[in-house]
Amino acid sequence: MKKIVISILFFLAFFSISCNERVEKKEIVNRNSKYYKVYEFWEKFVEAMSVKNSSFLIENSLDTINCCECLPSVNSKDKFSSKFILDKYINKVMHVETLKEIPFSVFETDTNTYKITYHITSKNAPNGTYSLFYTVVKENGEFLFSGMLFQ
Repeated sequence: MKKIVISILFFLAFFSISCNERVEKKEIVNRNSKYYKVYEFWEKFVEAMSVKNSSFLIENSLDTINCCECLPSVNSKDKFSSKFILDKYINKVMHVETLKEIPFSVFETDTNTYKITYHITSKNAPNGTYSLFYTVVKENGEFLFSGMLFQ
């Protein structure tokens, strides 16, 4: 019995330490990562989506964007005026009620093109989750929203 209690305490202590290390590492990576500016841009963009600030969203988007969720009868690669999409379909662009509390990752697909990736849990998804992708491009030193898709 004593061995079991000691094993449980050791496991809990190890788990607690490793969780704390992960949080610290994440904070350090965010601040020192080459993707930090993308994270910073994306957090502002998500905040603007949350409050439906379409002027900020349009100003920080390409002139034409894609949104596979917005007009499902068209090809997911088709692009539309960012003003049209972000004024009329902001809830479809967000896809979920809020993105603010959902963890995301960033990776570079091409030079100056970044994917923001969320894994969304859903009982309706075939494997219980699906991926939500947002694309951000860097043009003339500025980050701009380019579109979204999910699978």
